Amino acid sequence: MKYMETTPFRIDEEIFLQQYLPVFEKRYSVKNIKHLIQFSVFLPFQIPFQDNSIISFSENDSILSFTLTNHINEKKYTGGSLVSSHEIEYYETRVEMSFFTATTYYYMTEKVLSEIFNTLLEGLNDLIIAYLIKKKDNDVYKISKEMLEPVCVFRKVNIEGNSFKHIENGLFTLHFNIKHKKELLDFNTQSEVAEYAVVVKDSINPFILSQELMLTAKRNFKQGFYKETIINTQTSIETFLRTTMSEFLKIEELTLEEIEKFHEDTNFISMVKREFSKRIGGSWDILNIRNDVGKWFKYCYKIRNKIIHSGYNPSFEEVNNALEAALSLRVFVYNRILKSNKYKEISIYL
Repeated sequence: MKYMETTPFRIDEEIFLQQYLPVFEKRYSVKNIKHLIQFSVFLPFQIPFQDNSIISFSENDSILSFTLTNHINEKKYTGGSLVSSHEIEYYETRVEMSFFTATTYYYMTEKVLSEIFNTLLEGLNDLIIAYLIKKKDNDVYKISKEMLEPVCVFRKVNIEGNSFKHIENGLFTLHFNIKHKKELLDFNTQSEVAEYAVVVKDSINPFILSQELMLTAKRNFKQGFYKETIINTQTSIETFLRTTMSEFLKIEELTLEEIEKFHEDTNFISMVKREFSKRIGGSWDILNIRNDVGKWFKYCYKIRNKIIHSGYNPSFEEVNNALEAALSLRVFVYNRILKSNKYKEISIYL
């Protein structure tokens, strides 16, 4: 595997003294560099810089430096055949992420490694976004740990008197998203899936789109697309609540034209606050974070708005909170519908 190369890092004592230290002393105020902590990663795309291009930034008492090289790989395409394949070359970029610091680290704990890796990843994303904007290359995007290989090589070098000493190497786990073999379905389950395909084909279940959007959000999260996760999560909830209201109105014997006009004339948040409680009861106060509706409004709806209106970049924790709040809201609505004599039949779709 790529991260098991014999010499995964380019920087040695000679390169440091000739190519890095003179530039650092000229450009940055960081003095007395004590440690170099490095990670080697492959991006899921190519940034076509010249091989061994070095880009550096200063940050507090540290310097973030990135060395980029191009690598050629091959992917096999079978066209559905089990006996033949066609190999096509593709390019990706390897990045040697380097953290030069005046801070003393006696022991590299998992927590310290994570903090340094996240700092380097943030700096790398600044470079990626700069390239994206300048070159308008839509094959490139901001990355998170989940988009990289599950593990990467790291090393810590003690730099004493500008010489490399006491080198520590190891593997650093980024995530656990490994494609394992799935358990085969039994024949009864396969039959259920096949039968449900007819439901999907004939659009019998009105909630299919909201479920699909929620599953897309979960896949986005697993792949590390944080903004997309929250946007799809909130879109799923809006679709779910709008569809639920439409089903209420059908039971109330409104025509399709009247239902359409209702949605056109009714603001989404106004509908949430006023229309559900009088039909299925429960607390629908969007400002009360002790209930499911309030948690969804704070952790999902408002974060989605920050993303849409100000380009906000949510954290892993914020995305996780948004998903949990949205799923809890769906359960809350389902339970309220189950307790309703008038609207209980809707539950068969949920």
